[in-house]
Amino acid sequence: MVAVDFRDVLARARKQKQKTGTAQLDVSRALALLKHRAEDRSVPSPQTLAAKRLQGLSYCSSFISPQEEAALLTCIRASVERPWTKASGRRIQNWGGEPGRAEAEALPEFLQTLVHRLVAAGVYAPEVAPNHCLINEYTGGSGIPAHDDGPLYVPPVATISLGGSVVINFITHSGDGDQPLITKVLLQQGCLLVVDGAAYKDSMHEILAQEADVIDNHCCNAALLNVAEGDVIKRPQCRHSLVFVHKRAS
Repeated sequence: MVAVDFRDVLARARKQKQKTGTAQLDVSRALALLKHRAEDRSVPSPQTLAAKRLQGLSYCSSFISPQEEAALLTCIRASVERPWTKASGRRIQNWGGEPGRAEAEALPEFLQTLVHRLVAAGVYAPEVAPNHCLINEYTGGSGIPAHDDGPLYVPPVATISLGGSVVINFITHSGDGDQPLITKVLLQQGCLLVVDGAAYKDSMHEILAQEADVIDNHCCNAALLNVAEGDVIKRPQCRHSLVFVHKRAS
């Protein structure tokens, strides 16, 4: 029989309990900060982007503060009851019920605080407030293939970026494999991008798999963000996007 060092077992148990308690305290503090910000009525509204060939894009460069970003990441990492699903170049948490199914589930408290802010900013009317959120985690230079969001959702789509900057491309729908570029948007850390109207209905979007993005004359918010053609935007080791939508009932 192997001797058991009960003092060592108890010490490890205390350490684990202390660690769990600290994590719970961190989440409580994070939620308190997010709730406080959700009550702030001075919420910035997104600005319409002047994309020559595509209408329906709006952008807010500092929708989320660094403190809120840290709080959100704390809550995301603590959501161990919600499994991650692996996808091409990223992994995903799905909140609000499975896409394509009528059944909905309540969003967790930390995401509800952002729903309140999106309504306060005028992005959504209260009756079509977001009831679904996809959290995408990108590592290294990973991206996402060209796609549209389809008929399951009521536009607009609101995306909040955490952790770093990346360029998203908007391209035309095409049945012959030819997908010419329409415009690009630089998504900075803490920003909000709203996709509505023609941008939602008549285009697809993608993020190329690469370690850095180079700003060119297709980037429709370069002047707004005071970046110049030729600037290199290095991607972070880990980036998150929170994609909010209102899922149709059926």
